[in-house]
Amino acid sequence: MAITTRWRTAAAVLSIGLVSAACGTSTDAPSATGGLIPAAPTTTDPRTYQGTDFYATPPAVAGSSHGDLVSYQEITLQGLTGAKAWRVLYRSVSVKDEKPIVVSGMVIAPSDEARGQRPMVAWAHATVGSADICAPSKSFNGKPLTNDLSEAVLIEQLQFFIRQGYVVVATDYEGLGTEGPHPYLVGESEGRSVLDSLLAARKMTKLNASDTAVIYGLSQGGQAALFAGELAPTWAPEIKIAGVVAAAPISEIDLLLPIVAMVPDLADDYVLGVYGQVAGNAKLNTSQVLDPVASAQGSLVESQCVGQIQEGFKALLASSGKSTFMSTNPLTLPDWKTQLTSSVPGQRITGAPILVLQGKDDTIVPAVTTQTLIKRICGKDRVQYIVYANTRHGDIIESGDRDIRAFITNRMAGAPFTPACS
Repeated sequence: MAITTRWRTAAAVLSIGLVSAACGTSTDAPSATGGLIPAAPTTTDPRTYQGTDFYATPPAVAGSSHGDLVSYQEITLQGLTGAKAWRVLYRSVSVKDEKPIVVSGMVIAPSDEARGQRPMVAWAHATVGSADICAPSKSFNGKPLTNDLSEAVLIEQLQFFIRQGYVVVATDYEGLGTEGPHPYLVGESEGRSVLDSLLAARKMTKLNASDTAVIYGLSQGGQAALFAGELAPTWAPEIKIAGVVAAAPISEIDLLLPIVAMVPDLADDYVLGVYGQVAGNAKLNTSQVLDPVASAQGSLVESQCVGQIQEGFKALLASSGKSTFMSTNPLTLPDWKTQLTSSVPGQRITGAPILVLQGKDDTIVPAVTTQTLIKRICGKDRVQYIVYANTRHGDIIESGDRDIRAFITNRMAGAPFTPACS
């Protein structure tokens, strides 16, 4: 579940490392005026952002439909050619109380005029943390990109999508960037955020986005992609899911969470996982499964990103003289067991073709957990499962690059798909 600092940085590049924006400047902010919700069609879209805090939740959320576009702001790209990008706010529904919420993200599209409708690729990012400052659409720093090979592969993939004429939509997920806590590793929440970002992108009419989409995610994003595929027929039936790509997906969260609790180097992952599940279920409380020492530092979850929080909780555990922050195994508590089990993907039929990628040498998402996922979904869904030798968690995008591109291209073209479970 943990992701090294190197990979956590690279994993977010597809949605964050390629842009820089001067928030609040006249050069970046569109010039349209008006309210957030148009009463009737207008020549100037009133959803273009006109304020000082783009991520503030507007008062017009209550009673709206999930997937509605709230506002957007054009930002300036770095590292890509022939593309334009926007920050977006859109409506969704909280998994904890089923109330309307606002979720943030980004949309990237070819800069040339659309000749026909453009298919969409939804990118679901890996773990960045649970604090608002970690949200991919707002946490970029404008520094030059590094020469890291995995990072370069992600950049080239995004450039490839743009050349193919696709609209790329990248959600931050519920509670990352916007009001409220982030339900980390809560599959239902992640899936809703992904699907509603696709619905919102279609409301940006100048993009001419079609109703066809492929969902692609890594690690936490792999879990999100799988859940989005499962939820799509009921949550967003107007979107035609052409395929799902899950790279090293976190799947057996019910088994993994208690295991990582026993590994000192992964202390932060247990804490993040606990707070994430509590954020998604009103019946749960952190004190039920989390040591008081860690609970006393819970504010770090909403103030620091993965690199800092990893070192912080590792040091806290060492100084406390304890071996784990787990006070009670969550699987021994009925409400916790039910919640964790509900965030395991592959329990519902997706219907669309699925590509699952796994590194044989992955110690973050062990291959045995992905094999368990595959056994669960083979037979009821159409799946291709590819394992790459000499591939760790952070290398999976590089190893699978050719297969990812081919799968997405073929799905957009409606090519035949042959399942190959193993």
